[in-house]
Formats: sequence, C-alpha cells, structure tokens
Amino acid sequence: MKKIILLFCLSSVLVAPKLLGQNNIEAFTHPLSDVKQKVSIYHSPNVYYKELKSDTEAGWIVTIKQKTGNYFQTDIEDLKLYDIWIHIGDVGIVVQNYDSIAIPVYIEPDTTSLKSRYIYESCIGLIYNISDNMVFLQIIKEKECFFGWVERKYLCGSPYTTCP
Repeated sequence: MKKIILLFCLSSVLVAPKLLGQNNIEAFTHPLSDVKQKVSIYHSPNVYYKELKSDTEAGWIVTIKQKTGNYFQTDIEDLKLYDIWIHIGDVGIVVQNYDSIAIPVYIEPDTTSLKSRYIYESCIGLIYNISDNMVFLQIIKEKECFFGWVERKYLCGSPYTTCP
C-alpha cells in the first residue's frame, strides 16, 4: 500500500507542473492603447485594487493562470504583481500570420467544430476565454469585429517580439 501511495505522489509531482503550464498563456495589457489608457486590476474578482497605466504602447506582459467568471487571474512579473485579476477583454494577444496563410477561427474550442471564418494577416485579439489548446478572441479589424476560437499555435503573447 505504501508503494502505491508513493508512486501516486511521485507521478502527481512530475505531471502537475506540466498540466498547469499547459493552461497558462502569455498576453499583454492595453491591447487597444490608442483607445484605452488604463486597465483596472483587482485583488480578487470584483475587489478593485487600482488602475494600471501602460508603460509602453502595448502595456505589460501578463501570464494568465485561470479564468473565474468575468476575470482572469494573472501575474505581471515586471511589476512584481502576483495573483491579481484583470477583467476579460482587457488583455490581448497577437494572432501571428506572417505567411498570410488561412488561420481558421472556430465556433467551439475544438478543431473539429465549424469554422466561422479565416484570418489572413496578423492582428490583435482581445482574450475572453481559454481552453487547453485554444483561445476565444474578439478580433477587431478596421470595419469588422468578430469572435471565435483560435488555436494557441498561432498566438503570441508579446506585441514586441515574434514568438517561435
């Protein structure tokens, strides 16, 4: 019995960080910096902390750890802010499409679901939800706005560099 418990504990320690890391996603504050100058941050969902000003044109890099209701629990390493909450839609991510391929936008967080459209050029999306392999975005392009799920492999959490 002790061997089974020990094996279970060891497997949990080895597997847990990998599973946790899968769900974390890098993003940035102030994705529409020309429109929105401040982003509210919270100690916990609905418990206001302060306004976060952008240090640069696209804001601060954040790590989204989980979603609860209409908020993401995040860390902002550069500001030494951990386990703070940001309202959904207040963080963005880059849909990378340097090769002008047809990046599918799905109706559900599953690549076998219906595709609502395609993205043919790089753009910024506002994050509204996350799943293991996909992110639900609001894409705002010149005269159109649409929502949908995009595979994580097409996303980059930094507006300043390209992601591998």
